[in-house]
Amino acid sequence: MLDNCRMNPIKRPQRPHRAERVPQPRRTHPAQRRRRAGSVLRRFLVVTASALLAACTSAPRLDVPLAPLPRITDSVAYVSPKLALGEPVRATWTLRGEEVDVTLVAPAERGPFPLVLYLPGLGESAAAGTAWRKAWAEAGYAVLAVQTRAAGTQVWAAERARSFDFRAVALEHFSARAVAARAPLVDDVLAELARRQQAGDASVARIDASRIAVAGFDVGALSAMVVAGQSLGERAPAPPPATATAAAVRAVIALSPYADFAGMGTETRFRDIRLPVLSVTSPEDTDAYGLVTTAAVRRAPFQYMPPGRKYLLLLAAGPHALLGGQERPGVDRSETARPARRSESLFDGNDRGARNPAARARGETTGEQPVTTRPDSMAMWATQLRNVQMVTTAFLDATVKDAPRAADWLARDAERWFSGSANLLAK
Repeated sequence: MLDNCRMNPIKRPQRPHRAERVPQPRRTHPAQRRRRAGSVLRRFLVVTASALLAACTSAPRLDVPLAPLPRITDSVAYVSPKLALGEPVRATWTLRGEEVDVTLVAPAERGPFPLVLYLPGLGESAAAGTAWRKAWAEAGYAVLAVQTRAAGTQVWAAERARSFDFRAVALEHFSARAVAARAPLVDDVLAELARRQQAGDASVARIDASRIAVAGFDVGALSAMVVAGQSLGERAPAPPPATATAAAVRAVIALSPYADFAGMGTETRFRDIRLPVLSVTSPEDTDAYGLVTTAAVRRAPFQYMPPGRKYLLLLAAGPHALLGGQERPGVDRSETARPARRSESLFDGNDRGARNPAARARGETTGEQPVTTRPDSMAMWATQLRNVQMVTTAFLDATVKDAPRAADWLARDAERWFSGSANLLAK
């Protein structure tokens, strides 16, 4: 009976269908719209400015060479051939029982090429002076960098260096007695070069040892000036007389020259210099040892040398490390204690540890490091590197290759080409 009972579903009244409302845009006051637009513009400007600042302050790539700013006087720049370079040669020679590190860079062509003997600064390796060695080799010179172990990188492992007494270390190596002891180095290297050429050593076969220039930086500049004829003082041992091989030296380049005013008169020290000499310095050319605290003293050798093919290249700016041929500015002073990866390139002769003795004495590696300098400093660095490279190359061509065009450029066009970035004095 129940089965026959069917319950009808309750029918609920349906609500009337309402049309879906389409949201209408809210009306805003014109002033409110202007405020919103200004807020968006401010956000855009903040983001853009942040990106520009990041681009300016970020470290540039180390594999991209620095480019100096173009000059309106580039039409009178000294132009020398830019030759392809051969593979650099690194070796260790034994001279008088002492091991000497050498690095040779020369054009890939057959040659022979005049020789530039480069003497690095205190605490540097034979791979130092990269900017100079490459420029001279590309201009057609065989550049042989030579560094004794005693004056090389092991200087900073000495007890006094590890005690941060860098001035005492520098005084020892810049003393007249130490410089006199190193005086035979140039003659010994040239004699060993002649011996190797006679033995058929292919690595030195393209060197023309009859045309030689000696260039040096820092303590190497002092040794180069001794070759030119500088006296070391009355109490210093007399250097041995130059041999016929050393007599082939035609010119000297002193990068950051050193002058000691103690003892004999300053004029007396330089009066016997007869070779052509180019001195290079700047108002910022003090050293990290605390030995030279006033850069003006580096102009004394030029001032007291007798006239006759003597030049002084005075850069408008540039620290001591730039004169050492460092291709890029070092790290910011607050960053010097940070260890970095050592480069394996033979051309990586920056040797920043030599310019930062404290980091070297702590045993830290001080090779290629991130650059944290401002773009204007980078441009200054590139400009001054180019100044030194061009003037030293013209000086070598004029004195070693006897090129009249180079001598004319030094006399007439060099000062105009600098555009205020340097001055070249001659007497």
